[in-house]
Amino acid sequence: MKRFVVLTLGLAMWVVMPTRLLASMPAHAVITGCVQDGVFMSESTDFGTHVSPGGYAITLRTEAGGPVDLTALEGRRIIMTGELLPGDTFFVEEETLLDRGPCDGAKAGGEPAGDWMPGDASGEGTKYLDPLVDGVPLDYCLEWGSECGEPAADAWCRAQGYAGASTFEVRSASPPTRIFSSGRICDMVFCDRIISLTCIGGKGLDRPANNGLREVQP
Repeated sequence: MKRFVVLTLGLAMWVVMPTRLLASMPAHAVITGCVQDGVFMSESTDFGTHVSPGGYAITLRTEAGGPVDLTALEGRRIIMTGELLPGDTFFVEEETLLDRGPCDGAKAGGEPAGDWMPGDASGEGTKYLDPLVDGVPLDYCLEWGSECGEPAADAWCRAQGYAGASTFEVRSASPPTRIFSSGRICDMVFCDRIISLTCIGGKGLDRPANNGLREVQP
């Protein structure tokens, strides 16, 4: 009888242990957030099995296990791929870390960016909804992973015959997008798009280039 109980307990442990280990395994993920006071604060993240609302302080580690130096990224919105461990520790695949512009372009710890952000505030201008580049939504960055926000909005407006942009609105994590400078498609989860902008300083083209939708401001 004693031998039967021991065998039964051993079999039960063999069945249960893999489940516990699987729950403790690293989760491969792409996360976005802002560096504030030297701390990375996560945004809302979809892990496939669940959606994290964000607002968590994440400890970033290199693949070798050392701390990630965030000094040069203070006040910046960054995105990276890596392994998320229990305890909110994230091992970063360093070659994937991208600077997506100032934190003003996103709300760390909440919903994806959707606020108006200022460029040159002079003049009322002409508002464009869902600006496109050769039929694909305009990416938030002028170059791949750099010159994000105002440079991209200004470049698009200049292509329409204006001097630049006064305001623009961004939607996070909404691929596909097209990089204005190179025409490269960004089809990864971290690709942000400009969903509206206001162009100022100029007459503008009779027919917007790059398939932009035009809405005349009063």
